[in-house]
Amino acid sequence: MTRILAAAALAAFALAACDTVTKGTPAGPIATACEDNLGLGEGVCACIERKAAGDLSDDAYDFLAASLSGDNDRADGLQRDLSVSEATAASMIMVTAPAACMSEG
Repeated sequence: MTRILAAAALAAFALAACDTVTKGTPAGPIATACEDNLGLGEGVCACIERKAAGDLSDDAYDFLAASLSGDNDRADGLQRDLSVSEATAASMIMVTAPAACMSEG
């Protein structure tokens, strides 16, 4: 019984850890790339991540994450499939969100 409880606790911990690297969370791919490549603070990058996750289609989100992380081949491939409005939305996130997030925090 103790082993079952320990396994259940470990599984719950592992699932919780997985959740911290998903779209829209402070450790999501846009927030991580923002901190690593743009030099913006953790709070600002987490805010940009939330805005991108809430405002962009999945394809536009993936494109922005690839672009910010420097994965140019993936970004180029994704960009080909974006509509004009999706590409515009992804670009506008990086025009408007940093200033908005800095003023929030």
